[in-house]
Amino acid sequence: MVVLLIAALLFGILYVTVLKDHFTVDTDETTTVTLSADVKVVEVPDLVGKYYAAIEHSPRYSSFTFTEVEQYSDEASGKIIAQNIDAGTRVSEGTNIELTISKGPEQITMPEVTGSTYEDASARLTALGFKVTRSDITNDGSEISGTVKSASLSAGTRHKKGTLVVLQVWEEPATVTTESTTTADSRPDRAARAARASATSLPRPPRAGPSRSSTMAISSISISRAVRCPLRSRTRSLPGARPRGSRPSRRYTVGLSATPPW
Repeated sequence: MVVLLIAALLFGILYVTVLKDHFTVDTDETTTVTLSADVKVVEVPDLVGKYYAAIEHSPRYSSFTFTEVEQYSDEASGKIIAQNIDAGTRVSEGTNIELTISKGPEQITMPEVTGSTYEDASARLTALGFKVTRSDITNDGSEISGTVKSASLSAGTRHKKGTLVVLQVWEEPATVTTESTTTADSRPDRAARAARASATSLPRPPRAGPSRSSTMAISSISISRAVRCPLRSRTRSLPGARPRGSRPSRRYTVGLSATPPW
């Protein structure tokens, strides 16, 4: 018992004379002991926007250690875009700070979509990270409507994620439709058409003129005509020839008979 009292007394004397200036004890929920003689406190700088290569080996930031985490972003590759300890925070020397480093915009490869349907091509490109829009082109009927004719980006090329792709798509071929312009008022009534048809089928009246009984009949009209054709000759008569003007007459008889229609 006496030994314990002597030990407590010696510890009290040692604390007051030696250890009082080296230890700070807080009475909050969390007790923090800072050994001011051995630990140096530093303030965290603002590193966002700087290039990691510029600070990695800089003596200015030698009080810290860094951990890199790479991430795609719209910032240039190698640029610091975030840090896990806010700038201005007081930390002990040698504290590790996690830095997010930009890998630059994400690059994606353009696939071949020619000949695919617009729906399939659009879904495939959207899943890769492209933005898609459509442009219809005239189809003369020789192409399959709704399929992709071409794309604004060549297959196999690499582009920034979010790049716009324009797909040219064959539209439906044009069709010619003929519409009837006949109205109910212009259509003839069936009954009227039937009446006109029956009227045109009635027998026609006989034409005026001589009947078959008054047809002329050829019978016996006699025409007698004696034709004398004297032959004039300036040549001398041959022996035994008939005298001049003695050529026999010829008789022609034609018989016609007609009964007038009147």
